Amino acid sequence: MQAAEKSLSDLKALPNTSEAQLAADFLKPFALACGTKNPKVAASGVTGLLRLVVFNGLPSDSLRDVLQAFQECATLSYDVQLKVLQALPSLWQNYAESLKGKLLVFAFQVCFTLHGSKTAVVSNTAAASLQQLLAFAFENVAAEDGLPSSNKTQVTISTQDGPIAVHQAASDAYYLLNDICLLTEGSRPQTLHDARLTPEFGLELLESLLTVHIDTVAKHPEFVHMIRTRLIPFIIKVLSEKSSYNVTVRTFRLLRLLVPKLLPAMIAETQMAMSLLNHLLDASSSVTWKRVLCLELWRDIHDDPTLIRNVYTHFDQVKENKSLLGDHLSSLVRLAAEKPAVIGLGQRSSGYEADHSLPAEQLAVEAGGLSGAISLPADEMNLNKQGLNAKWSSVRTSCIDQVDKTEPPVLPATYLYSLVLTIINRFSDGLAKFLLPFTLQPDEKPKRKQKSVLKQQNQDILSSTDHHKDLTKVSTTAQSSNASNSSGKKIPVNPLQLKDHEEFEQIRISALVVEHCWPALLATSSTFLNASLDSEYYHALIRSIQRFTQVAGVLDLETPRDAFLTTLAKHAMPSATIGSIKTPGTGSFPNQQINDVPDGDETKHGEKRDRESHFDLDMTSRNLLCLRALLNLGTALGPVLHHSWAIVFHCLHQVDVALIASQQRSITQAAVDRSDESDTHEIDDLRAEKSAIEVAVARLFETEVRISAARNLDGMINRITSSVRDIISPTDTIRQCLDALSSAVSYLWRSAETKGGLGCSLEIHSIALESLLSILERSGDTLQFSWEIVFSIINSAFQSRDQPVADGGQSHFEKAASASRSSKLARSAFSSLHLICSDFLGALPNRCFSMLLDTLHCFSSQSEDFNTSLTSVALFRNVADFLQQGDEPESRLLVDEEVLRCTLKDDLVHLIDAQADDISTSVLWMCLVLHLAHLSTDSRVEIRNSALHTLFGIFDTCAGRLDAVAWAMCFRLVFAQLLSAMVHPKTQAGGDLRNWDDTSIVLVRSISVTFNQSLATMSEHQSVASVWDEMLARFALLLNRYSLSLSRAIFSGLADNLAEIERTPGTKTVSLDAAWALWVDNIPTSDALQKSTDNNGALTAYVRYIRQLHQMLPRGLNANQAGALMEKLKICIIESTPVAYGSDVDEMTEMQSLVLETINLVPLSTEDVLTQLVKIISSFVSLPFQADDNKTRKSKTYIALSKASMRLLDNLANQQSFNDHASTSHLLGLMIRELEVPIRHQYKGQREGKGESTWKKATSTFLSILDAEMLGKCTGDGKDKQSMWEAIVSIGDAIMAADTDSCDLSSAIHADQAFDIESFSQLQKVIIPSLGSPSIPDKIRRRYIASIFQHSLIHEPHPDDLARPDQELLDGLRSHHVGRVQDLPPNRRSKMAYVLVDHLFDLAAVHDGSVQRVRLAQIAAPYLILRVGLVLKAYVYDQPLRGLMPQPLSQKMEMHYVLEKLMELDSEPKAIPETSGVQSEYKKHLFLLFGLVTRAMRAARRDEEMRDKLMKVLDVMGWILGFD
Repeated sequence: MQAAEKSLSDLKALPNTSEAQLAADFLKPFALACGTKNPKVAASGVTGLLRLVVFNGLPSDSLRDVLQAFQECATLSYDVQLKVLQALPSLWQNYAESLKGKLLVFAFQVCFTLHGSKTAVVSNTAAASLQQLLAFAFENVAAEDGLPSSNKTQVTISTQDGPIAVHQAASDAYYLLNDICLLTEGSRPQTLHDARLTPEFGLELLESLLTVHIDTVAKHPEFVHMIRTRLIPFIIKVLSEKSSYNVTVRTFRLLRLLVPKLLPAMIAETQMAMSLLNHLLDASSSVTWKRVLCLELWRDIHDDPTLIRNVYTHFDQVKENKSLLGDHLSSLVRLAAEKPAVIGLGQRSSGYEADHSLPAEQLAVEAGGLSGAISLPADEMNLNKQGLNAKWSSVRTSCIDQVDKTEPPVLPATYLYSLVLTIINRFSDGLAKFLLPFTLQPDEKPKRKQKSVLKQQNQDILSSTDHHKDLTKVSTTAQSSNASNSSGKKIPVNPLQLKDHEEFEQIRISALVVEHCWPALLATSSTFLNASLDSEYYHALIRSIQRFTQVAGVLDLETPRDAFLTTLAKHAMPSATIGSIKTPGTGSFPNQQINDVPDGDETKHGEKRDRESHFDLDMTSRNLLCLRALLNLGTALGPVLHHSWAIVFHCLHQVDVALIASQQRSITQAAVDRSDESDTHEIDDLRAEKSAIEVAVARLFETEVRISAARNLDGMINRITSSVRDIISPTDTIRQCLDALSSAVSYLWRSAETKGGLGCSLEIHSIALESLLSILERSGDTLQFSWEIVFSIINSAFQSRDQPVADGGQSHFEKAASASRSSKLARSAFSSLHLICSDFLGALPNRCFSMLLDTLHCFSSQSEDFNTSLTSVALFRNVADFLQQGDEPESRLLVDEEVLRCTLKDDLVHLIDAQADDISTSVLWMCLVLHLAHLSTDSRVEIRNSALHTLFGIFDTCAGRLDAVAWAMCFRLVFAQLLSAMVHPKTQAGGDLRNWDDTSIVLVRSISVTFNQSLATMSEHQSVASVWDEMLARFALLLNRYSLSLSRAIFSGLADNLAEIERTPGTKTVSLDAAWALWVDNIPTSDALQKSTDNNGALTAYVRYIRQLHQMLPRGLNANQAGALMEKLKICIIESTPVAYGSDVDEMTEMQSLVLETINLVPLSTEDVLTQLVKIISSFVSLPFQADDNKTRKSKTYIALSKASMRLLDNLANQQSFNDHASTSHLLGLMIRELEVPIRHQYKGQREGKGESTWKKATSTFLSILDAEMLGKCTGDGKDKQSMWEAIVSIGDAIMAADTDSCDLSSAIHADQAFDIESFSQLQKVIIPSLGSPSIPDKIRRRYIASIFQHSLIHEPHPDDLARPDQELLDGLRSHHVGRVQDLPPNRRSKMAYVLVDHLFDLAAVHDGSVQRVRLAQIAAPYLILRVGLVLKAYVYDQPLRGLMPQPLSQKMEMHYVLEKLMELDSEPKAIPETSGVQSEYKKHLFLLFGLVTRAMRAARRDEEMRDKLMKVLDVMGWILGFD
């Protein structure tokens, strides 16, 4: 109680108590409460400590007291214990840096004490807290490792290997780990003295720790030492003794975590543990469930091929160590043959036969051994079932993952053998996944389709024979894929030859693993090949054998490769023929008969022995499955099998004998004899497998024979061509060779569909094309009349084009494109074509050039080989150069009159047909151009662009050989059609229109350049105008695609064209109206495809285009054109994209400068043009202050543009042409209204640049524009003048006003106030007395004077003192209200207010008696009376309430100033109404204030200074009334 009272007193004296002292004292009552052992009091104390811990309110030096308090509460009621557990996580989270050393041990002791509670909730929660605290300790270690060495405290710990220097967090974690290991093994801890721990929970703690922080443990030698000296011996002890199931399971799980990460650091310990695992696999060494745990652990180890290689490296490869991997696989051999009856071991593999007398549900229950089912126990049932089947040979959850059980689960008898099978499968898969990728050639890049085919081939072995239809389909697909890929088969790379590869050492180790482990793997696999397996297990086994054999083959390890091939061949044949197969270099297999089945298999086959004796030569589906695996290996390893092919061919021969024998009996009759359903399924599977094998074998032999014949023909042709010079008539001989090749190729594709040899046909075709290339290289100059055959053979690489085309509107040039049969054929044929275009163009007759162009078109448009397409397009240039450099003189035109008469593309085709024997060069040149034009619309952007560059390169070289008519024809047939194709591009499915923009840009630029080149020639003919109009029309359509980059190219090109037209004589017939319309209708502000958001380039080209066009307009701009021009230019300013990493505050952007330059070039020809010019320039002035939701405004300020526009307005107003127009006042009004906007935004937060502020610049510009001379020259009607004066009055109000609330700097306000005072002084000198002119309405004058009155107020008046809208101006002075005593803040622009007061007095004063002055005084006088009256009335009502308090200084100064000015004023007599009894007509204004002055005298009875001032005013009033 005393401690609590002291804490309360400390809280009351909080300002005088230090924070540390307060925290220490405030903790005492809670700690004492916890030590009372009273549950109620302790609960309150723990709750207080809990809140302090959660809110981080404890000093670090009080943690021991807090932990001591928690320790004392750990034995109380469970609700107190739970609160302690609730506080612990926050404690080590908020005080991580302080919870070290003994404090950390103390926290663990609290958790261990709570874990020993008999309450399950508390014990389980404490267990979770222990796991968290242990993880927290190792997280500190990881965090400490990331700190620099200078920030870490070093500690030395003693180990058996000597002292180790560690840091603080690592030291804490080391001792904790040591104690947990000691507690787990039942020893006495060294630091956690009172802790108790069961082995099960200790292993669980260690597993949770190593699962998350195994990497941290592996980095620290002290932790590795602890595990090596403490944990591993305990694990070995548990494995060696008869420990409980749950302890053993957790021990295996720990070993599974430690071996992969710590193997190199614990060689001896790991060897001992894993040797023990191999020893436990013996049936006499351990119980079944422990053997299962050993196999499950090995199974998980085999999942990591790298770990397997490390095991072999550290143990099997080192003579001093035990051969762990070899012993392990050897134990698998013994285990697999341990109980032959259990796995159904026989002479050959057989499937599981289901007991159809029971329903499927009951079978599933029996197979799984579900608890509660009315059936025999699982072990007892499995004794009656033979073989491995997924239904009873597997479990849902592995034993090693069943950590919550105290007794071992009931396991199927065959589960042990299924694990063995899984291990050898994963062993083979790991080797294959690592080694097979290295067998690819360096230039091989497998495509997705090829990968899918290989995957499908592998799945051949995986496919279930229950689905024989799908199996047949997959088999057929795989065989066709093999056939298609058999041509040009590359030899797989032996990984052992990659000595420079970074993984070579791992490759070498893998090869040693294969070489040393294959006998054990073969023995185990052979055992299971003869066992009773279901389809899933059997397929997995065959796949494993196939992959291991392939690995041995690519490593060139003959012995294991041939052994496994022989094993597959043995099981691919019927049992009656097994003894006849021989391995190269070995003897034959023992002749095994079906009758030699062991006794364990007698029971299963006894009932069917008589039936099976008739099927010794029958092929089962599993025989054929092995055969297909053998064929797959022949496909994969064919180039490296060498003499081992004898195994494959001998097996095929024996299988062929068996198939013939089996075909002599009716499968249907056999199906009738076999009554059960399993036999029916077996027959279906057999039929599917036989069909697939027969097709594969037939194609194998057919392919070899055909390819051999093709190679013989190729060899004969090579011998002929090599000695062609010695032949008497070489031309005829070469023609006969070409005819032979042509006949072979034509027959090839007529028969390919019927015989199905697609891959073979491609190989033969490729050989024929290579023969053609050989003929051309050796005898190309002797062909003469055989070129048609050459092109026929080259074109055979493409699919036939003689088929009817669906679209009858296709032109000849569109039909020329065809799809190639394969990319390899296309490349082979292109080699010959490339040779022709390079060396034999001079040998080609003119009639063959059309065929050459069509062939080049085919190769350019094919999509299988991209590089071939690009090169083909480039070869068009070779042909064009040859045609242009013919025997004809250069002065002759390339396009003759016959071609010029063609109006359509098809007319050229008819002309080609008419000149079939001797086609003119003009026709060929034009056909070449049209071919390139069509290729310029290809779906591939690179091909399109290459074709365009080639096309316009041709035009560039022959520009001087085309006349005006030829140019017009080219524009009509080529350029216009290309532009039309770009408007609606023919994209493929999923194609991107953005790529077409790039092509369109290339086309537009090229056409613009070509137009300029041809303009001088076309100017001599009237065609230039039609070409120009057609080009503009096509460009307009392209602009409708709304592409910024394309718009930029179009307007840039047209600007250059306009400049060239202006320079070229004879082009006056070109119409500029269409050019103007194109510009007005197509402003490029946005991109439809969102390809680019920067539109500055497009808009810049757009503005430059109109500048060039404007210079060429003969009559200048009319009103409509000027309006459109200004509107579009403003849009360019507003919609232009902000410049990246730039600002338009101090300097204008390129777009802004360009627009102002363009505007400045517009001549002031008419008043309408001048008005439009003033409007747009004035709008730029206010642009920075306009509300705009456009996203492009976010980073644009327009400040520099606004200032530049002000300068432009100033220059414009001072030009003589400005004053010559009839409505100067209207223009001035437009300018002034926009200049007012920056002034109104004086303190609105607008960003300003380095120079003069925008509002100051606007004020200076306004005063520069508006001078007395300008006002005197203003012309226009009354409405325009009235509008001008309204703008002047409004901008004057803006100068007087300023939103000072938006400005925080008083110095800035004072400086700006001085500028405004000077500006206002200049303004009133200009407009006074002109503002009093009779032509100006009184409402304008009243607005001006009301503004002066409003901004002259220094203090805010009482609301009742101002007249309401329905009252007269001075009615508010007659109202009554309660006074105010609070101090009224003065106007922050007081100097401006006093200047306005002076100006108000000046307006009401008498001057020269002119009409202007009198009008101003008449309106100013009431506002003056109101201004003075507000000061007097405020004094009358407020001063009596102040009592003895003086009047605020600012109000006192204002009142003195106003009274002084009031006495000095000589008012305009006509401005004040006549009053009887007043002797002075200049002081009549005093009489109107007499009542307020006398009331002020009464209020000033205690203010002597103010009373004296008021007395002087009364004296003057008395004088004007005639009193002395």
